[in-house]
Amino acid sequence: MPRGITRFHAFIDEFGNSDLNILSKGCTSHFIITAIIVDESNLIDLENEIEKIRQNNFQTGPIKSRTIGSNDDKRIKLLRDLAIIEFSVLAFIVNKKNIVSEGLKFKQSFYKFLNSKVHDELIGTYPLLQITADNYGSPEFMAGFKDYVQKKHSLDLFNYNDFGFASSRSDLLIQLADFIGGTIARAFDDTVLSSRGNEFIQILSDRMRVVEWPKITKHFEFNGMATEEENAFATAIGNAAIQSAEVYLDSNNDSNDPLSSLRRDCIKFLLFQFRYIGALKYASSHEIRRNISIGYKKLVSENSFRIGLIGHLRDSGVLISSSPHGYKLPCRIEDCQDFINKSSSTIIPMLKRINIFKNKVRMATNGQINILNKKGYELLAKILEIEGWNL
Repeated sequence: MPRGITRFHAFIDEFGNSDLNILSKGCTSHFIITAIIVDESNLIDLENEIEKIRQNNFQTGPIKSRTIGSNDDKRIKLLRDLAIIEFSVLAFIVNKKNIVSEGLKFKQSFYKFLNSKVHDELIGTYPLLQITADNYGSPEFMAGFKDYVQKKHSLDLFNYNDFGFASSRSDLLIQLADFIGGTIARAFDDTVLSSRGNEFIQILSDRMRVVEWPKITKHFEFNGMATEEENAFATAIGNAAIQSAEVYLDSNNDSNDPLSSLRRDCIKFLLFQFRYIGALKYASSHEIRRNISIGYKKLVSENSFRIGLIGHLRDSGVLISSSPHGYKLPCRIEDCQDFINKSSSTIIPMLKRINIFKNKVRMATNGQINILNKKGYELLAKILEIEGWNL
């Protein structure tokens, strides 16, 4: 293994079926592939922690989403128990209602297409990855995925990605993938949908990266304000924010630079929060940094996050509001004011300090030196010409 590169383990399970006739009996509206991602150095500790949670909640039985079923209170309790241990989630969510390709209506074509999508997402995020999948239940997708990965990498003598089916030692992680996948399904799939689905997703949001396919841009509509006019403004602002984010993603999709990848992941997280957690909810800096750091050894620093990510995205035209509660895509006028208030609390004191500094220097030199009378300072000088600032 190359020195300095972290090996991760992915434990994969699937929810749903390949049938695209979603009106047929027993057909799921979504097909969901869930990968539990674990740093190899944390693997044994994680298994021990999951075993304690299993014993407390299932006694002698396995951790199964189906066992909990519609008992949402128990599901939330278990999610909160799991939220304190270290693992990440990559969820590939296929909305079968939005598939228009005739070719994908055949099971083999459907699975083959997903094989390449899931492979590219996993390998692109985790250069060193050992994949373990459920050896029971419906093996069709996973068997095809195994063949795909082996053919894809068989000629690369220096490739360190491995693939294997579940052993007894790793069975707990497969159980976790089953539970998390079933929980995600209760937030998306029509056959098991829960009214508390957004609550499930919110508990997982700082550790879960979601890839949705096909990509469908939905019109955002806000109805939570007191008047129709306020709702119209919120709808317009929200759609402008979504568009600004998606334009950035479309324009910067080809770069493999790690910083560009982090910026895209930041936008994807904000879009997912806006659409599924709540258009009014702010996400803390720590939540976002934890999420976009999935696949990296270290958490993105606060300074890099604010300047290299949020600052760059705003400079590129992405609408991102901020407040003491965190960051979000704006929709209400209040969201825009939050951004202005937070920014002005820093900008105005800095401008006042510059102005005081400039005036002190002018007084010391009997008005002969104006430190802002230099190329590059024109805009700053104009700002400081506001009535009262030069007194």
